[in-house]
Amino acid sequence: MWGSRPSLDANAKGSLIIKSQNDAIGRDRWHETLTVVYRSHEFLVAGLTYESHDNLDPKAGGSCDLNFLSARGVRNDKPFEIKSGAIRLIDWSDEKLPKECKF
Repeated sequence: MWGSRPSLDANAKGSLIIKSQNDAIGRDRWHETLTVVYRSHEFLVAGLTYESHDNLDPKAGGSCDLNFLSARGVRNDKPFEIKSGAIRLIDWSDEKLPKECKF
């Protein structure tokens, strides 16, 4: 469906870039990019970029950029740290979105 088409690409370092989004359905719009690396015979989610906004509430939503390997991120231009490291891709789900990146 238009506005929710996922994509898969690779960056210059050989990491997989998985993009998903909702730009068409309902009032809650979001974009998510996962950076996936292959380490120690496993695919790991090493990075996450997440942005959301509400079409009816301009104050809702925000942006989050997180590096699981360094355990550092930025939420709405403010740095933060997390305790967890990289997550195996096979274990990734929407529920794994860190609380710092939920709006």
